[in-house]
Amino acid sequence: MSKLKFDINPKYNNAAFADFVAQLPQIFEAGGETVYNKRNVIKVLDFNGEKLVVKRFKRLGLLKGLMYSFLRSSKAKRAYVNALELQKRGIDTPEALAFAEEWQCGRLVYGYYISKADFAAPIEERINCDDFDVQLAADFGAFIAHLHQKGILHHDLNSTNVLYHPQPDGSFAFSLIDINRMDFSAEGKMPSAANRYENMTRFSGRKLTFRAVAEAYVRAMGGNEQMLADILEVKRRHDMAFIRVYKFKLKIAEIFGKKS
Repeated sequence: MSKLKFDINPKYNNAAFADFVAQLPQIFEAGGETVYNKRNVIKVLDFNGEKLVVKRFKRLGLLKGLMYSFLRSSKAKRAYVNALELQKRGIDTPEALAFAEEWQCGRLVYGYYISKADFAAPIEERINCDDFDVQLAADFGAFIAHLHQKGILHHDLNSTNVLYHPQPDGSFAFSLIDINRMDFSAEGKMPSAANRYENMTRFSGRKLTFRAVAEAYVRAMGGNEQMLADILEVKRRHDMAFIRVYKFKLKIAEIFGKKS
C-alpha cells in the first residue's frame, strides 16, 4: 500500500490543487505528454487548463530508499526548496508548485517535483557548436558571475539545464532547471574561488566557447588576466581528468568484451 506525503507552495495551496497532488501517482501513470524518459521521467500534465511540468525521479532501490527516507532529503524536496531559494535571490527558474513523496512499506520509492512550465530552449543548441552565439556566450558568462555573487552553485550547470530567453535589446536572460543539486552560501557571501571555477567546467568541452564565457565571467566579476588564467587551468585539469576516466572505462569495456 502506497502512502503519499507532499507539500504545496502556499501561493497555490487550494482544495483543487491539493486534490490533484494527492492523486499525482495515478495521474502521472495515466497520461500526460512525456518530454523526457531516461533515468527520470518528465511529463507535461494539464491542471485546469494550465500546463504543469512534473518530474518523477528514478525509483529508489532498497539501500537508496532507506538513505533518502532517514538520512537525506529527497531529490524532489531539494528541487522544491532550491527553487524557492533561487526565486528569493532573484534567479529565474520555473515556479515551484509542490513536491510529493511516494512511500511503500515505510520507505521512499518515488519523488515528484511539480513546477510551472518553461518551454524555452536550452543554451546547448546555440553554445555547443562551432559557430557559437557570441552574444549568448557573453551573457551566459555574466549570468554565472551573477549566480556566484548571489552565493549560488548549481552543480548540474551543463548546457541542457540552462534555458535562454531572447530580450528585446538583443541580449539574453536565463532560467535554471534540474535544480536538485545546489549549494547556497549565506546571503552576501560568495563561494570560494576554487569552488566557483570548478563550477564552470561542465557546460562545454569546446575551448573557444569556454574561453568566451570565461572572459565574460571575469569582466562581470571585475577580475584580471590572472583570474582568467586560473579558470582556464581549472578547466584544462578537469577535461584531462575526464579524458583519463573515459579512456579507462573504454579499456575496461574492451577487456570484459574480449572475455565474453
